[in-house]
Amino acid sequence: MNGNKCSKVAIVLGSAAPVPYRCREAEGVVLNQTITDALAERAAKKAMENARPLSMNNYKLPLFEAIIKQGLLNLV
Repeated sequence: MNGNKCSKVAIVLGSAAPVPYRCREAEGVVLNQTITDALAERAAKKAMENARPLSMNNYKLPLFEAIIKQGLLNLV
């Protein structure tokens, strides 16, 4: 963080797939941007755009989205 701007970021979902999944598109949303509620929500939604969970894991998507958003907001 550089003030309220995110100068370096890695968003990784550890229990979303058999191996950790890095959400590079979501990282691009927040990189060098001032973290706001709207930006955190946009990044969280972007992280879920390409999610292809197993049918028994669909319930995890809203959880991941909330965790990403809250994690970003906790940075400021």
